Amino acid sequence: MLSPSIIVDSLTEWSPYASGPNVVAAADYLAGGDGQANNRRIINLCRDGSYLSIGYYVSLLTEARGKRAMPSVSTLIELTDPDHVPPSLSWHRSAASRDQDLPDELLICFGRSQDDKFNKIANAIFGRYPAPIIHARLKARGSKLVIDTVRIGAIDQLNDQGETFFAESLDLFSRRVWRNHSHRNTRFDLAILVDPNEEMPPSDKGAIRLFERAARSVGFSPEVITLEDSPRLLEFDALLIRCTTAINHITYQLARRAEREGMAVIDDPESILKCCNKVFLHDLLSSHHIGMPPSHLVTRDPQPNYDQLVAELGLPMVLKIPDGSFSRGVFKVEDSNQLITRCQELLAQSAVIIAQAFVPTPFDWRIGVLEGRALYACRYHMARDHWQIVNHASTKSGRLGDHDCVPLSQVPSTVARTAVKAARLIGDGLYGVDIKDVDGHALVIEINDNPSLESEVEDQLLGEELYRQIVAHLMNKVQARGRTQ
Repeated sequence: MLSPSIIVDSLTEWSPYASGPNVVAAADYLAGGDGQANNRRIINLCRDGSYLSIGYYVSLLTEARGKRAMPSVSTLIELTDPDHVPPSLSWHRSAASRDQDLPDELLICFGRSQDDKFNKIANAIFGRYPAPIIHARLKARGSKLVIDTVRIGAIDQLNDQGETFFAESLDLFSRRVWRNHSHRNTRFDLAILVDPNEEMPPSDKGAIRLFERAARSVGFSPEVITLEDSPRLLEFDALLIRCTTAINHITYQLARRAEREGMAVIDDPESILKCCNKVFLHDLLSSHHIGMPPSHLVTRDPQPNYDQLVAELGLPMVLKIPDGSFSRGVFKVEDSNQLITRCQELLAQSAVIIAQAFVPTPFDWRIGVLEGRALYACRYHMARDHWQIVNHASTKSGRLGDHDCVPLSQVPSTVARTAVKAARLIGDGLYGVDIKDVDGHALVIEINDNPSLESEVEDQLLGEELYRQIVAHLMNKVQARGRTQ
């Protein structure tokens, strides 16, 4: 793969730097004069990126040609808007720090700061505003540092020291993005995001290897990255998140950033937002008349009517916090005293929780849904001597219940239909719908935006085809965006 094309207003502006065939004047580029037709990445260094300017059209036509521009049109619009409000990012400030220690303005080039002390902040700002040159002002707010202003920069505004720093940063960025790409026959790059420190990741190492193999088979060049690699996100064309997602977590931020920059994403941010809150799912499923165990929303104010809850839902009863995952944040209460105590504990954490009738079954169905169609079916049996499929209080050996995959043709039709109908309310990505089959009635327990996919578990029947279909979905998204841009 070729090094990125660099677009400037005039080639004379590039005179302080090494010249090369990948530096193109904006007028020539707009006229279709980019000699590197196969190069999909463009660095736009035009002085003016405001609406309808030359710089704006460079990024706009880059995206129209199915390529990736830095900065993108959306980033340009934000950074050139005089009324733009910087995001509420903040960083802990050392107690020894003083106001005079803050620079008048940070120069950020490709995520690097001239002052190493501010590299973490520079990375975060670059992650939010992927642009080659950014000027940011910081201010102290108590024990925190926050962004005061942020604006896009231009190479003709740099002094000698700034020019040297920019050249070094561009060189590092280019080598990082394009290293070892020359031997590849693939057109697109896939990032597979994992968290090596996660206790119960959605995919084990064996499944990650199978994802990599499947990605190569459909034309991706895959790379497994971790949360520490988040500043590198824009090196890739697609993102597959294989660590547990949450709204108040970097996984959601990365999904938003990737989608904003035109990448194909699983899990997409809207799916994370919808699936990670059980209160939202409760109302969504109710409004579309999809079966659930009898449930009530319990609020902090007014105080719960515990007698009414018991009368309508019975005991034992299940209480759920809105954003639990992997059976966490789900509690069974056996009597009224436990109900009152647990509700008070949970309502101190969240203004709304869910109370649900306890519906015991020997197993839960998990129907994997991709692009609005059932992909696989698995039965998760309850953990030994426990009422959930995961017993978090148990030792590792007895923690998980048994599992078995079932051909889709053998899944009860009401279960399969309900799973697909529920998943389509979320989107067209990958979901795991948990269902209890009670006397022929399918009751949805949860919709997972980040379902477990482990080797020799969910892939028992489909094998490598399971992973291939998922990455093929991402490839179709990448190619479709290239055709429509």
